[in-house]
Amino acid sequence: MKHELVTTDPGLPYKLNIIEGLGLEIPPHWHRSIEIDYTIHGQADYHVAGKTYTITDNEFIIVNSGQIHSVNNYKNISERKSIVLLIPIEVVENYNPQFLHHQFITSNCSQSALNSIKKELYAIYEARNLPDNIRKLNQHGHVLTLLSLLFIYCLADTCNRDMHDIKLQELSKKVLSYLSKYYERKLTLKSISDHFSFSAAYLSRVFKQQTGTSIMQYLQDIRLKYAYEQIQGTDLSIKEIAKLVGFSDTRSLRNKFKKKYHITPNQLRKS
Repeated sequence: MKHELVTTDPGLPYKLNIIEGLGLEIPPHWHRSIEIDYTIHGQADYHVAGKTYTITDNEFIIVNSGQIHSVNNYKNISERKSIVLLIPIEVVENYNPQFLHHQFITSNCSQSALNSIKKELYAIYEARNLPDNIRKLNQHGHVLTLLSLLFIYCLADTCNRDMHDIKLQELSKKVLSYLSKYYERKLTLKSISDHFSFSAAYLSRVFKQQTGTSIMQYLQDIRLKYAYEQIQGTDLSIKEIAKLVGFSDTRSLRNKFKKKYHITPNQLRKS
């Protein structure tokens, strides 16, 4: 929910997820890896570093190290096909030690360069059904070619990044971490803003701009996520779970839970 720790696939220097017929809402978070999300078929909204992008068929988006990002508003979920590639920053810097002061930016890439990148991304997806040892070898080759294309066409110097924007992003990361750590407490917008020594209006504005959601909505989503896990994975009563994750009472949990998951806590437990 905050700083995601990315573990690589066994025997490979990156993590690859191939997604078919699934569209899970991804709440605001960040990690040190470079993330490349390629949509073969489908549509979703990506909120990355304070901007929203609608990604649809045969489009990709790059999330650079440390950027806060989230995904929602999926379309055609049952037909969705996509891949998510996460390359640890250490792996990228191993190929280019100067990458510490750079990012991958696609806005200035030619259409030809973008097409070459998409070709490698699709090839990674297409290899999914090969025998395991051949698949890994095939996909690894395409990941290396992809990385070389990003170095050639998408490398951008970040030494002149706006320090004000960097500070706003770091502040939002601190709020994400705080909410993820203390979600079970009786938190209010005032108590949260007081903790960070900012006005509620200012902190709300910064957080919304950087993450695409409000502070209290994010807090509620964290509580609902943990409630869902507790209902499925423990024998605690719904009343106990409501108190454990920070809801004022069972009714509040039930109403918000049903609105988000379209099922009540008791229905989930019986399913």
